[in-house]
Amino acid sequence: MEKGDSRMKFHLLRPGTRFRYQGETYRKISALMAAGESDETQRLVPRSAQVDILDDSGQVIVNLLPDSLPGHLFEASLVEFAASCMAAAAGIGPPLTANQLEQLEHAIATAQSETLAQLAKRQRSTE
Repeated sequence: MEKGDSRMKFHLLRPGTRFRYQGETYRKISALMAAGESDETQRLVPRSAQVDILDDSGQVIVNLLPDSLPGHLFEASLVEFAASCMAAAAGIGPPLTANQLEQLEHAIATAQSETLAQLAKRQRSTE
């Protein structure tokens, strides 16, 4: 999704997400199906369909990221994202073993460090 854009491809939505497609409001119920909000009629939606994501009040959600973000805010957001990944992993069934959780935590921490290093490198190359 581009900055300032409210549209997203249907296949990228999580189940349960409210969206507007062809003037109607739906909730995604599976990889290719949506249920109409007014009558629960199920409909096939193409994976590539561009849809508007809606909040609980029916307003279109727009992605409004700034052109730049202070490093400490980005780093804090990346730490929060890593924590969210670990929390989501706790809900995987069957549960991951202690060894698998340790490997996942290490992989997430490595990805976090590498992402920050790559961003710092890109920043230096643009200065």
